[in-house]
Amino acid sequence: MVYRTPRSDDHELTVDDAAALILVDLQAGAFGDCGIPPTHDADLLLRNASALLWQARASGVPVIHIQHCAPPGELFEQGAPGWPIVPPLMPEAGEVVVRKRVSNAFEGTDLDQVLRERGTRRIVVTGLQSEHCVAATCRGALRLGYEVRLAEDGHSTWPHGGRAASQIIAAENEALERDGVVLRPTDRLVDWLRSSRNMTTETALGALVGRLAQADPDRPALTCGQDTVSRAALEARTNRLARAYRELGVRQDSFVTIGLPNGIEFFEAVLAVWKLGATPQPISSRLPPAERRAIIDLANPSLVVGVEPSETPGRTTIPAGFEPDASLPSDALPPMIAASFKAPTSGGSTGRPKLIVATQAGTWEAIEGFATTLLRIPSDGVHLVTGPLYHNGPFVTSLFALLKGNHVVVMERFDATAALAMIEQHRVDWMYAVPTMMHRIWRLPEHDRNRFDVSSLRVVYHMAAPCPPWLKQAWIDWLGGECILELYGGTEAQSITFITGDEWLEHRGSVGRTVLGEILVLDAEGNELPPGEVGEIWMRRGPDAPPSYRYVGAEAKSRPGHWESLGDMGWKDEDGYLYLSDRDTDMILVGGANVYPAEVESALDEHPHVKSSCVIGLPDDDYGNMVHAIVQTAERITTTELDEFLRSRLGTYKRPRTYEFVTEPLRGDDGKVRRSALRAERVATRGR
Repeated sequence: MVYRTPRSDDHELTVDDAAALILVDLQAGAFGDCGIPPTHDADLLLRNASALLWQARASGVPVIHIQHCAPPGELFEQGAPGWPIVPPLMPEAGEVVVRKRVSNAFEGTDLDQVLRERGTRRIVVTGLQSEHCVAATCRGALRLGYEVRLAEDGHSTWPHGGRAASQIIAAENEALERDGVVLRPTDRLVDWLRSSRNMTTETALGALVGRLAQADPDRPALTCGQDTVSRAALEARTNRLARAYRELGVRQDSFVTIGLPNGIEFFEAVLAVWKLGATPQPISSRLPPAERRAIIDLANPSLVVGVEPSETPGRTTIPAGFEPDASLPSDALPPMIAASFKAPTSGGSTGRPKLIVATQAGTWEAIEGFATTLLRIPSDGVHLVTGPLYHNGPFVTSLFALLKGNHVVVMERFDATAALAMIEQHRVDWMYAVPTMMHRIWRLPEHDRNRFDVSSLRVVYHMAAPCPPWLKQAWIDWLGGECILELYGGTEAQSITFITGDEWLEHRGSVGRTVLGEILVLDAEGNELPPGEVGEIWMRRGPDAPPSYRYVGAEAKSRPGHWESLGDMGWKDEDGYLYLSDRDTDMILVGGANVYPAEVESALDEHPHVKSSCVIGLPDDDYGNMVHAIVQTAERITTTELDEFLRSRLGTYKRPRTYEFVTEPLRGDDGKVRRSALRAERVATRGR
């Protein structure tokens, strides 16, 4: 009738806020210091309670500490105003401490209000003095309608304390007892807590394709190249695939690393993972093996998809083209919900792998507002995937579109002419873009660009990198301001800005105003800067809002008040519109003057023969640094021509002192430039 604490090295247990762990009276004075000798090994209880607390924290279970604070004359009078909590069990930031004066922690405190505000329905109770405080707290919880489990090893300063608490629970509600309210030794406490997430009325992401298939089974769901899959075929295929993944060891809330290229198979893998209540963890299929292994080791996934098994010895791995056993059923699985719906890798250029694990659960309700209101993804439209699906932007927008019933057309790799042809062929109404793609389309000969019918487009949504003002103006002139939308925010999504093309014409160069969270522009000392002054951009969801993500393999750059920075620099105007300058790590200090590479690159890219550019700072004896431009050109061009072109656009100190011409693209398909790596290569070369 008692719960035995699970092993403290179990890392795979995760739950949601529907459950909470309540620690009762685990305070220094209670371990034999109150004049009542313990009848069992208190050290064992301390170890077990510590393991349970560690497990709860690792799994994201809210923890509430009950601290006895009795007035003189009561049993623990020498404890007033409250013994300190035992050091291994000290509360961490964000954990609630409730101070009680009587045995029942719900009486005379705001514990019930705290739990209800968090949406908690289930609680696990453990602690000392079981015959009194733990038992009374369990009784109080049951009377208030909570479902209760007792995590008790029987180690108490009172004889038979664990049995007394168990008897109270059984007597309080025999129906709950028949359903197994009191844990048996074989039960797993956090497994029980985890199951609360699957007893909600929320819609599991993995169940949505089945609903779409029922509504219109033959409607195209996915197209890539010459292949098209209907909704019904996609549902059947992913149900079989999910069962195959389950046989391979995928469990709820485990990571599944997906290293597949753009294509239908990528979407099938993600949907199968969601159907099992697990978390997809996409990576680039073109990563070098060493980089791929570093990310896989960090994620520690239950399954690796799309990678040759020889690359991941000791891990369950299936290559691209995996086929589930044809005998596996294709009917729907019971809906399951992951604690996190995605865990992409960083899109940055630090060279150190990290995962950005979303805190939004795998439910439609958790993401619907973002998909519909902010991204403006319609229902039953046609969506063009232009970017690499391992990157957060294309991953989120395309999967949201698929779940809203859109026909998703997938480009294996971006090509400017092919993109326009697909828009015309499929009557695409929503397209994801990064400025690199916009630049490549705009640099097509005017005849080629205009021979395609793109009148079906209702939204071109660009993000992931700053867009040069001249390029954005060109697209607004071409398609109209109401069609060109922009979002600024990291994968972390602490805060997001948004702007339409029409707004942008009134605030040229801006990335918009804050529509989610809060943004401040601060100087190096943490002072908020007035409009027009450049500083570091700091973001948060809100002073008391829960975090929107968690890192695996990194720590956030933060300051007091839950503010975090991604390293971007910028400024606000009088109306609160945000403008980006560059990243603090990219800024070049030239003789005491700040040069922002993005500004120089924007001017360079405006030249009709420049396909892409990257500006870096190289060491200089006179000025500390000098501006160096790496330029990819479509036709031969001289440094004199480029310098003359920039003369009317940039001040003297901002213009590159040296140029380097290359033939390979400087930005990836995700629109990112690996500036740090390019600089390191050139500094090393100069040093030889």
